Amino acid sequence: GALNVSHEYYVVQSTDKFEALKRILDYIPNIYGILFCRTRRETQDIADKLRQAKYEAEAIHGDVSQGNRTKIMDRFKNKHIHLLVATDVAARGIDVRNLTHVINYNLPDQNTSYTHRSGRTGRADQTGISIALVGPRDIRKIQELEKMIGQKFEYKEVPSGKDIHEQQINNFIDSIKESDTNDPINEKFIEDITLKL
Repeated sequence: GALNVSHEYYVVQSTDKFEALKRILDYIPNIYGILFCRTRRETQDIADKLRQAKYEAEAIHGDVSQGNRTKIMDRFKNKHIHLLVATDVAARGIDVRNLTHVINYNLPDQNTSYTHRSGRTGRADQTGISIALVGPRDIRKIQELEKMIGQKFEYKEVPSGKDIHEQQINNFIDSIKESDTNDPINEKFIEDITLKL
């Protein structure tokens, strides 16, 4: 495992998995990554549900025509899509820089596939995060992966509504703080904003 990729896992029941995914996505600011699913059907289903829930996501799998695949990849590379939902087979040959996250909606059957998935982030001196959504029975598989990659996985709890709310406010304030402005800001305007916050 690449040393600049950190590994996290969330334990969720299969019936709660999609809701947990949405909470995690809401909690992570400016995510730009690949979400791996096991089958073509699941890949399309998850991408459709994410789009219906207003997330910028598209599916790549064996049933997507080459023309559509090219359009989707262009939109993804230009960051018009922030999450690419893919099968392992469809993701082969995809080389996209600056991915912040890889999300394993399901752990792959082969442990080596996990290394290929997680290795898509944290490239060229950048850091990345590989997230795994697992059921209670998958803990042993996490332990196997830890031995294989020589790194510990960090257990995370699915963010609560309050956690998400606080994180989004903090991200908003940070984005204002980091914005580049050469114009001096009126002191009265700062007071008004502070009151509103």
